[in-house]
Amino acid sequence: MEGPRRRPGRRLKHWGWGFEDQQPSERELGEAAAGIRSIFGFGGEPEQAVPLEEVELRAPRLKSDSPVFSDERHDRAVHSMGKAYRDIVRGFRGIYDNPPDLVAHPADEAGVLEVLERAAGWDAAVIPFGGGTSVCGGVEARLPDPDRPVVSLDLTGLGEIHEVDHTSLAIRAGSGLLGPDLEAKLRELALI
Repeated sequence: MEGPRRRPGRRLKHWGWGFEDQQPSERELGEAAAGIRSIFGFGGEPEQAVPLEEVELRAPRLKSDSPVFSDERHDRAVHSMGKAYRDIVRGFRGIYDNPPDLVAHPADEAGVLEVLERAAGWDAAVIPFGGGTSVCGGVEARLPDPDRPVVSLDLTGLGEIHEVDHTSLAIRAGSGLLGPDLEAKLRELALI
């Protein structure tokens, strides 16, 4: 499986906001650094993020032959932490203290049930991962027992609108629906 199922063909940055193909150029980074130095009076030269191939990730402690589960390096890195400033700095510097052992990508409620049943059999903690935009540390595996295995439950496969109340303009949507995708779907339904 090639990374989260958010958008076919596009992978999220392993260390921060956005997609891998949205990196600023070296010229743009240099201009930004110069602007920061001129305004604040401090700052160095721009750095590059630690490449994913050089990041040290603990080996997965779980294995599964089910296509719902992935132990792929990029998947595990993306699901290791949220998008708070401290997360982005750690990811940029290649510090991944608590990577999940497996990332689950269920496509429906039956898939979620399969993930929860398998995790219970492994005595693994399950951490939900919605849009991947958490800024409160909620997707990071910080457990009292550091030896307990962890499954990250990626809910982007459940990112659909299930019900629309045209009178109140209320909707019922899956937990993996990203804000921009929701807005696009609401435009298609002529609700915004």
